[in-house]
Amino acid sequence: MTRKDTILKSPDSPGACSLRLSLRRLTLVALLLSTSAFALAAAASAEPLVSGCDFNNDGFDDLAMGVPGENVNGAANAGAVNIIYGSAAGLSATGNQLWHQDSTGVQGGPETGDRFGAALACGNFNLDVYDDLVIGVPGEAIGAVPNAGAVNVLFGSSGGLTATGNEQWYQDGRLLSGKAEAGDRFGAALASGDFDDDVADDLAIGVPGEDVEAEGFDNSGLVSVIYGGSGGFTSAGSQTWTQDSASVAGAGSSDEEFGAALASGDFDNDGFDDLAIGVPGEDVSQSGGGSASDGGAINILNGSFSGLAANRDQLFTQSSLAGAQEDGDHFGFSLAVGKFNNDNFDDLAVGVPGEDIGNVGSAGAVNIVYGSATLLTAAGNTQWHQDSFLVPGVAERSDAFGAALTAADFNGDGRDDLGIGVPGEDLATVANSGVVTVLFGTNAGILAVNSQQWQQGSPSIEGAAEPGNAFGSSLAAGKFDGGTFADLAVGVPGEAVGNVTSAGAVNVLYGSAGGPSGARDQIWHQNSAGILGDVEAYDRLGDQPLTSNGIYRIPFINGTQVSVTGDHFSHSPDFNEYDMHGEPNGGGQQYFIVAAAAGTIMEIDDSNAEPTSSNNYVWIAHANGEWTKYTHFETGTVTALGRAVGQVVAAGTVLGLEGDVGQASGEHLHFEVAVPDDPANAVSGSGFIIGYAKVPLFCGVPGNVLFGGLTYVAKNC
Repeated sequence: MTRKDTILKSPDSPGACSLRLSLRRLTLVALLLSTSAFALAAAASAEPLVSGCDFNNDGFDDLAMGVPGENVNGAANAGAVNIIYGSAAGLSATGNQLWHQDSTGVQGGPETGDRFGAALACGNFNLDVYDDLVIGVPGEAIGAVPNAGAVNVLFGSSGGLTATGNEQWYQDGRLLSGKAEAGDRFGAALASGDFDDDVADDLAIGVPGEDVEAEGFDNSGLVSVIYGGSGGFTSAGSQTWTQDSASVAGAGSSDEEFGAALASGDFDNDGFDDLAIGVPGEDVSQSGGGSASDGGAINILNGSFSGLAANRDQLFTQSSLAGAQEDGDHFGFSLAVGKFNNDNFDDLAVGVPGEDIGNVGSAGAVNIVYGSATLLTAAGNTQWHQDSFLVPGVAERSDAFGAALTAADFNGDGRDDLGIGVPGEDLATVANSGVVTVLFGTNAGILAVNSQQWQQGSPSIEGAAEPGNAFGSSLAAGKFDGGTFADLAVGVPGEAVGNVTSAGAVNVLYGSAGGPSGARDQIWHQNSAGILGDVEAYDRLGDQPLTSNGIYRIPFINGTQVSVTGDHFSHSPDFNEYDMHGEPNGGGQQYFIVAAAAGTIMEIDDSNAEPTSSNNYVWIAHANGEWTKYTHFETGTVTALGRAVGQVVAAGTVLGLEGDVGQASGEHLHFEVAVPDDPANAVSGSGFIIGYAKVPLFCGVPGNVLFGGLTYVAKNC
């Protein structure tokens, strides 16, 4: 992150979004994202993987895999969900299903950018004997309101999931409180739990792009809660929560994204499930003064006979826990719940993928906070990372340790264990191949004794370690063979299937007395024998939900060696943005910035000159609804080339020269992809988008995602 970006960060700039996950009932939901995020949990998820669900009540857990990049009847990135059913032999293609909004009877219709399946959660919401599936559709348009978001509900039956009686929920619909607004992303995160202890499971829905209009906050975030019963969900008693709700700790502000991650568990063992809410964009006050921009936080709402309540609300940041609160940590980016020390209280694992370890930027970490009679307590909390004693691996830049989490008892000893995704891990010379670390529960809680590390180069693991695979982007757990041990599902969104780039896959490691094992490892994708669906480039099965709809070229002139200094995990304060610069092949070179895709120039400012805190930038709108931003041009070079607002440019059109205007701490390009809430009023006075950011996908790059510290070659594609 450049000093200029920090100075100019405005309330209107897009907040970070990310991968999320939770697991109380051991439900596995598959996630699709441009970087990677696999979620396996029983109670909640913001990822496209969910497991621990038994949709046909045959005693074997089933696996739901979100494919939010799936094209449906010509609608790009409309999204779909694959269901693979468990059996005595484990997951089997027998009876597998493919669901999308063009499936017979399913409410809604497939539209470009819907991303059906970006988040998943399961539970028994209608008090029959079958688990049901909730599917997040954060890009769903409600009427003429783009990206307002919705959730679809499919109910279980003896034959598995069925469209019979299926439902769709959104703000403004079914008497649900709240107003559908552009960019709300209702359904971007999900969690199920029995918050009122009436046996039927209830549903928490993250709305991280919600604006708190009374306070003038953009992307402050909200959580909507609907309650289950004998007839399924009902709007009766539904709730909405923000950090401005009465008794909720913290103060709402722009770009906090309250509700970007969710997880449920009974942290105080009172019989009512409680809700953990990730607020990864929270700015956190420092004890020595100032604040950590996007340091991150979590809120805890307690369950009660009347549902969730804030009378015992808690707020945790790293200021009160192990580790140092820093800009861009994004504490609360991912969440998982388990009984790690086998007492009576559920515990919480919190992902901090932006955490610096020593001088190593965005190596990532995980904080463990334990349950007690008074909900979560800081007493005995721990932090784990790849430089912790006995943890496999070494902390490296942009590893993003903790970007995905799942908890389950993989070794059958009665204590839950923790799976940790490290999608940015390099394996020897294989960049960003990714690994998963497993830490085991003990009577003393999570420890690194006998810890494991798994990757696609491990013995018996299907698939090969390849650049950009991002193994571990998402995680989920369930007992797919109905046995004693929980099994681990791992998203590999960058996996090429045959010659199809980044189609994505899921590896399944079955549990054993020693923990997850490669002995019966399976790999599943849409080209697996008998599995429904079409393998397509950039489907990125098992990836994060907020990947760009478009595929962009690296925005430098052909042949430029481009060094990435801040990637979508490490850019501070906001995720999903990039800093990069041309690498000199000799003295006195100048580097030309080009359009990353065809589009229309919407905004230009190249009149500023150093010293200034104002940026020189260009915004370009693309046919898919996304806008790209190019910042820090050398003064006057954009207009000198004849570029003007309203001009249509092709991919590769030169826009201007790389510069350092805006106190940028050296010449470089700041690049981002965003979707405006209102294209007619898209950009704030400071030049930031009024909307939300996405993780850009780049053609010609292994896994399609750039990582910090690496050098790439710009070219047409």
